[in-house]
Amino acid sequence: MRNVRRRLIYLVSAALVPGFLWVLLIAGTVRGASGTIWPADRISVARSTITGTLQPATAVTATLPAPTPTPTGTRAIHHAHLPVVRNGHVPLPPPLPPPVAVTGTPPIDFEGIRESLQEDGQDLAFAKIGFHTGAGGGNTEGLDDWMTELDAAGVPFFLKSVDDPQYLIRAQELMESSGISHTLVYRQTGADYDVPDYNLPPEDAALQHWEHHKAAFPPELDPEKVWLETVNEVDKERAEWLGQFALETARLALADGYRWAAFGWASGEPEPEHWETPSMLEFLRLAAEHPDRLAIALHEYSY
Repeated sequence: MRNVRRRLIYLVSAALVPGFLWVLLIAGTVRGASGTIWPADRISVARSTITGTLQPATAVTATLPAPTPTPTGTRAIHHAHLPVVRNGHVPLPPPLPPPVAVTGTPPIDFEGIRESLQEDGQDLAFAKIGFHTGAGGGNTEGLDDWMTELDAAGVPFFLKSVDDPQYLIRAQELMESSGISHTLVYRQTGADYDVPDYNLPPEDAALQHWEHHKAAFPPELDPEKVWLETVNEVDKERAEWLGQFALETARLALADGYRWAAFGWASGEPEPEHWETPSMLEFLRLAAEHPDRLAIALHEYSY
């Protein structure tokens, strides 16, 4: 072995790559098996066996097995395992129940509020504004929910329907079940139903008009629960004639067990003086005696 006088500072870093051994020498020399000296900054590569001597005095021998050749023309095989359905049909689970609305707000105790108000000489009243629906169209989406939720909360509502009793029948069922006094109104429309025959004496016109409406009243509706409105926007200039007509119709309705709403005045009508004719005053007194059976219908709009 040849003595090397200079001090060797070296770093050997080896990485095994398929079929190769890389040896990186820094600031030193390597003596090969044949005695050849390579500079330290050279890289030596061998495929099988490398024998070298690190100066000054340490011999390093590294032996690598021959690399295993990779077959050509083949690909790696991967195995995937899938479930097998034997009967060809997977039963679906039963449908989920409908969601239930949950709220942390307790229901309003209307009876308790009424008792508290009555102790102070007051009383509880509810809004008398509701919806007007019927066969003529309109958006009824959510109407059933509106009725159901108000009824469940003990709040009476107002609902009027023209020519179509569908929602009134539903409201009547709620009313019968809960005992809440909802205000329900039905009206039939058409040439024979909107206004009475002004050419007849008022009593005769009242009988004729009443028979028309009574025959058209839906049998599913209870006349003791649903108000019947028989006229629509009558002629205010016939105030005395209309008073006599209303007085006779009211007597017929009371005798037949109906709840009747008179006139159906147009928006802004009648004029104050129209209430002061003799027959009109007599009708108003009769209505005051039967507030649960006789009423006045009038129309209001937002112009």
